Amino acid sequence: MFGWMLILCLLRPAHAANAGDDEVITAHIIPHSHCDPGWLSTFEGYYTSDVNRILDEAVNQLIGDSKRRFIWAEISFFSRWYEDQSLERKKSFRKLVDEGRWEFVGGGWAQNDEAASDIMLVVNQMTTGHQYLVENFGVQPRIGWQIDPFGHSSITPSLFKAMGFDALVINRIHHLRKQAFKRGRLMEFVWRGSGLGGDEDMFTHVLHTHYSAPKHFDWEEGAPQVNAGNVQSRSTQLCTELRNRMKAYRTPHLLVPFGDDFKFKNAANQFQNMDQLIKHINTNSATFKVKLRYSTLSEYFSTVAEWAQSKQTSFPLFMGDFFPYADNEDSYWTGYFTTRPFLKKLSRQVEASMRSAEALYAMARANINVNDNPAPAGLVDAGAAASHWMQTFEHIRNARREASMFSHHDAITGTCRSHVANDYVSRMNRALNTAHGIVESYLSLLLTKQPSHPIKLTHALRVLTQTPGSELTSHPIVLFNSLSWTRSEVVSIHVDSPIVYVTAPDGKPVEAQIDHVWANTQASAPSPTEFLLSFVANVPALGAGTYIIHLANRNNKPPGGHSETTRAVKSAVTEYVVSGNGIMAPLRGAIASEEIVTADLGEGDKGNIFLENGVYRVEINSACLIRAITDKRKGGPGRVEINQNLARYLTRRSGAYIFRPEGPPVPVGPAGGGLGKCRVFRGKVADHVLGTTGDGAYGVKMTLPQGEQVLHALALQMSLEVSAGPNQELVTKMKTSLKNDHDLATHNGLEFVPRVRKGEKPIKTTISQNFWPAVYGAKIQGKPISGPGSGVLGILNSHALGLGSQEEGEVELMLHRQLNQDDGRGLSEAVRDGSRAEISIWITLDDKNPSFFDLHRLRLNNPLHVLLASSGENTDKTAVGGQSTNASESSLVLSSFSPLKAELPPYVHIMSLMVREGVTDEVLLRLQSLPGLRTGGFSLPFSKLFANLEVDRPSKGTLTANRHGAFPDRLQFGVSSETVDDATKKLDSARGEKQESQNTDEEGVFLSKSALERMRKLLNVGDGKEISVEVASGGIATYTVVLRDPMSPAERAEWLEIVKNRDPEYAKTLAKPKAMVFSPVSQFDSNNPFLNMPKNNPNPPVNIQNKGKNLAQPQKAIKPVVQALPPAKLASSIAAPGTVGLPSIPGMASHFSGPASELTNDAMLNVIATNPDSRSDILPSGFEYGFVMGAVSVAGLCLIVHLNVVSCGGDDLKKKR
Repeated sequence: MFGWMLILCLLRPAHAANAGDDEVITAHIIPHSHCDPGWLSTFEGYYTSDVNRILDEAVNQLIGDSKRRFIWAEISFFSRWYEDQSLERKKSFRKLVDEGRWEFVGGGWAQNDEAASDIMLVVNQMTTGHQYLVENFGVQPRIGWQIDPFGHSSITPSLFKAMGFDALVINRIHHLRKQAFKRGRLMEFVWRGSGLGGDEDMFTHVLHTHYSAPKHFDWEEGAPQVNAGNVQSRSTQLCTELRNRMKAYRTPHLLVPFGDDFKFKNAANQFQNMDQLIKHINTNSATFKVKLRYSTLSEYFSTVAEWAQSKQTSFPLFMGDFFPYADNEDSYWTGYFTTRPFLKKLSRQVEASMRSAEALYAMARANINVNDNPAPAGLVDAGAAASHWMQTFEHIRNARREASMFSHHDAITGTCRSHVANDYVSRMNRALNTAHGIVESYLSLLLTKQPSHPIKLTHALRVLTQTPGSELTSHPIVLFNSLSWTRSEVVSIHVDSPIVYVTAPDGKPVEAQIDHVWANTQASAPSPTEFLLSFVANVPALGAGTYIIHLANRNNKPPGGHSETTRAVKSAVTEYVVSGNGIMAPLRGAIASEEIVTADLGEGDKGNIFLENGVYRVEINSACLIRAITDKRKGGPGRVEINQNLARYLTRRSGAYIFRPEGPPVPVGPAGGGLGKCRVFRGKVADHVLGTTGDGAYGVKMTLPQGEQVLHALALQMSLEVSAGPNQELVTKMKTSLKNDHDLATHNGLEFVPRVRKGEKPIKTTISQNFWPAVYGAKIQGKPISGPGSGVLGILNSHALGLGSQEEGEVELMLHRQLNQDDGRGLSEAVRDGSRAEISIWITLDDKNPSFFDLHRLRLNNPLHVLLASSGENTDKTAVGGQSTNASESSLVLSSFSPLKAELPPYVHIMSLMVREGVTDEVLLRLQSLPGLRTGGFSLPFSKLFANLEVDRPSKGTLTANRHGAFPDRLQFGVSSETVDDATKKLDSARGEKQESQNTDEEGVFLSKSALERMRKLLNVGDGKEISVEVASGGIATYTVVLRDPMSPAERAEWLEIVKNRDPEYAKTLAKPKAMVFSPVSQFDSNNPFLNMPKNNPNPPVNIQNKGKNLAQPQKAIKPVVQALPPAKLASSIAAPGTVGLPSIPGMASHFSGPASELTNDAMLNVIATNPDSRSDILPSGFEYGFVMGAVSVAGLCLIVHLNVVSCGGDDLKKKR
């Protein structure tokens, strides 16, 4: 990756491109309401008190006047409102969307923060919102709307461009930078973001004066009402303000926000006043030199693009990010990088668990053939099976929505009130519980050979105990790895016996280690009933492995396959105390146990202890933290001093957002941060250090793995447990011996961003300026005092936090903060967070850029799922891994599984594997190229991905999968070519992705190209060519695919033979079709005449021309139709090409057979499993009601449809999907 820098390239003198003093400018009034889904009130509180009314009022005003416009961003609120609307109200609203007068901008579930949100959270929350818009309106937002995050990340333009956006609006940038941009007329530019391997250039607009209406023109804030007596003066006042704003931009078009937080509760008054000003100003535009119009963002940016092209005007290039944000010299918004660390950690845990749950659900659905093995827990009825899968999908979708809401810029930032934070915690816990339940259920299903004999899996793993009266108790432990390569990692589990044996999935003994456990920090002796078991587990890629833990009494025999030599070995323990001068000495005579070893320190190591493996030697200081690390590898950087300690900033003015310390930090504890006790454990599996203060306020644990697991041993794993006192902001500082010449970089989620420190020495006014967001970690590079070459210290954190540097070679991580005052930015509440936070930090040392950084961060943020397994109700009958004592159960469960054909290369990351809808086999597959391990991208055939699953009809699309193929209609904005930096040239040479080919016309098919392609995907129709995943270096590729259990050769041959007889030419293009009829509803509307057939004719033909009026007499609802059709039965129902035939399926409401042209003109086909983005191609407007299911043939194509009729006897029905 190239070095980051800021480039502001001017094409010509600024005044040449800007509107002249005599030129009439056009001001685009953008009505909007910024609605936070949680801040001073909870989501539900805001919806009830404000948002419901805002949406009602705004919609009413647009319906009443075709000139008015409105934009909306937060889909979480909108979906809550829309689902409560009547059918007629929905029709009226959809008309506003179709006419372009109501525009969705951004379109995420929330407006995400850009400093603390990791890349997966951003992508998933945007996908959640975008999929809702596609499903309900068939629209894709084209403009990003990030008006309230507190600073902006360079990943935003990259991700948003990959999501299909044409332009982006931002707001909160450093006040001095905004002033400079205004003076240089640089408030619109092309922003080149972090590398995703393609085109990351995003046209960006910076709001001139926040996102509020012009001052004195918000009529919900007491602005004077416009009337005939003051319209002239009010118009003059507004036009003066608008022409002043124009001086900051290059075109004669000005974007003017008209709204603010939770505005338009009185939309009529807002619009009526603005209407009068628009009319008066436009009538006198020659005098005012201004024209006003209501616009959407798309209308504004389309106008700007057209003007720029007509004038051959290009825009300056910007590279970098907008952190830290400050609204004045004394107010740097760097505190929220760390505020409420518990919330930030919980969010990361939920994301990882949701990712695992979605992948397991997708694999289970694809693996389970509903004809033979329909669903877990013995659901042998096809209807019950399909209902099960759809209900589970609803649970997943609801959990994803809960998790997505936390991406909001007042949620993950911690900048909300305490009761709102508690509401977020409840939502995330619900999502976490759902994710864990799905992991347990579907991992069990994939491991179980017979669903009628499921195993029970649970995450509730505390202390494994011996069964009373039993000599040997065996506990099967299932480990799930959500990453796409095999992981060899130390797994630690608490047990109640020191006599333990561990068996691998292949039945062989596993080397293990037993450590003592202290009940609490004050305990003087270890617990006699609790021990820590550690062993190295090897878990297959995207798969699971089962290990058996055998707990024994002292006198019983080892389990089968084991001997005394394979028993877990106790680690040697030495306990140290900190003396008054900070020197650690072994504690003698305080612990009466033969298990504890005390030893004198070697003469050369007085004052410190060390951990060591084949890669690193880690010296421990008197704080029980890192003194130095030595890289033992040949050619490595040698010894690098770290000098880590804990310290606290004292403050009287910091708040939830802003960090305002009183001065440099004060060391914690005696002797420069020393801790009360430090226990060292040395074992065969791993060395540990455990340190605590005398009062238990702080704790630290470090683990250095042993053995030959090279990747696992390349990181020192540290866990810090801390709490902050009132008006304290706690940091851990590392003052290294690396002479880095300012070479510090933080990781933004995609790559490292260089940071430049202000000031040579830390002073009160510069400390807060030298903090930046560390989403995944940081690196510091330089030449150590000793050693042959340069060194790179890599720091990885388990959740987002603030990272600073006040002096050369120094780095500090802010861990926790508790504050007694508000900082005056609207929250009006102090952050009194006395919680105990646990922060995991991994440390690496290398001689070059940390190439394994991405692998380490993925391991750290996607930990192994550790689950306890039992067989049915009898936990003694272990049926896992073929090691059951019950012979009848030993073959019921696999010992391990992986769905991949082979472990993927380490630079290939399966980012997402999620089912797209509840009623289809479509799966959203994202693959990421990890740039640190490979130069260039990669190409991987889909056929090489999965062992027992087929990937059919891959369609590459946007990052949120709301649009597929090439986008020729994207807005184009020129970039200056006169002054381009060398780094930019290098970046340009590496850009460019292959364009997707367009669909071609086919004769005899009455559907559009778009609809035809969707149908073919549903049917798995291919062209026989090998298709590969194409991912550029550092990029992310998103594909919508059909993932399913393959047909047998006999089934395929039978199908092709039948189709060949009908259409030999077309049969050549068919590839492994599979059809399934799913009901998309779990409950039916009792008023729907299609579901309540007339008593005198329970199965009448549907007369398209009658539009359902002959079905007006209600009867009881028909049960959902769910039936898998084997190829022969489906083929037998195919009518001749050009006609439509619905097979007679038991339980179906009716059937229809007639010419395709009749359906084209009068019937409404809604293809299940297709996105509504293609509905406009196949559905006439007004399509609403009715419900008939069946398979349809169109020119030999078989698909699943709803047959919907425009009217149902005037009943006001809610359409159910």
